[in-house]
Amino acid sequence: MLKHQFVIYGLTTLFGSLLLLGCNSGDTTSSSSDDEETQLEINVAHLLDTNECERCNLRDAELANEILDFAELSNANLSNANLQRADLSQADFYDADLSNANLSNTKMKEANFGKADLTGADLSDATVTGAYFFGADLMDAIWTDGSTCGSKTCDGKAYD
Repeated sequence: MLKHQFVIYGLTTLFGSLLLLGCNSGDTTSSSSDDEETQLEINVAHLLDTNECERCNLRDAELANEILDFAELSNANLSNANLQRADLSQADFYDADLSNANLSNTKMKEANFGKADLTGADLSDATVTGAYFFGADLMDAIWTDGSTCGSKTCDGKAYD
């Protein structure tokens, strides 16, 4: 009798395992790009709700025309983000990654871009009065006058 119970237990375990394997044969995992998009949406919502998102990943974020004055975005990743026509007055982008970001026609009065990476960013027609760029990298960025920056300091323009 014990032998039959063992065989039945073994077969039950085997068939149960096979059934569980069959349940997971479909693609039940979401792709990493879906996860990244969901996290980006969460981060953008958090920023728009609280006006802060330090150390957030906002890569490729769509923030055109948003009012982000006084926003706290130090150490945030805003690479490839679209901030066209946004109000960034007195926002803090200290040590943020804004590489290849679209910052054209933005208001950046007295914003802090200290140590920020602005390589390849488009700042054409932006208002940068009183903005702080000390230690920022503006190599290959398009400056407010439409010229391409040939050095980290945009040929000294960032400190005028």
